[in-house]
Amino acid sequence: RWRLTSLAEQTVLNPGNVHRILAALLETGMVERDEDEYVVSDPGSLLEAWAESHRWPRDHVRLPVSGNLRGTLRDLMEVLDYSVVISGEFAAEAWAPYLPARRALIHCLSQDAWARIREEDSARANRFAPPGHLAEGQLAVVLSDEGVADHAQMVDGLPLAHPVQVYVDLFGDRGRGREAADHVRNARLGY
Repeated sequence: RWRLTSLAEQTVLNPGNVHRILAALLETGMVERDEDEYVVSDPGSLLEAWAESHRWPRDHVRLPVSGNLRGTLRDLMEVLDYSVVISGEFAAEAWAPYLPARRALIHCLSQDAWARIREEDSARANRFAPPGHLAEGQLAVVLSDEGVADHAQMVDGLPLAHPVQVYVDLFGDRGRGREAADHVRNARLGY
């Protein structure tokens, strides 16, 4: 149960914008109103709608995995001033082991760190392919807003995106990523 003012505070959005979003969700039946509170009536449908509407930014950086994936992620965290949240197959494997991770998605939360890594990558021709279609042994780095880090947790010294974010990040992937997304949803979210 949520009050409009609580949602506005937690999402750092204008209450008028939150009201418009809630009105749209009420109209689609994904949210119900109970006096002054809003209730998600079908979390699974809301999650799927979010995942289906999610679009990756065109501008991202792809990096090869040098050595093992965990070590490469640790090194990249340092380069990005630890202002990251890890998602994709790597986070899915950590949250709900199923398929061994061969790729990862890094949400960079700092404009300065993003500018540095983007500058280093300027010579790469593959920067504009969609990050949802990474080859094995690749990382994608995208500039994300701080909301991506909401409810992230440190697991074995790495900041992992919440399972809901991992699901949304992997939903549009063809193949292994989508399979991992569905497993995270069933094993960790239960809806």
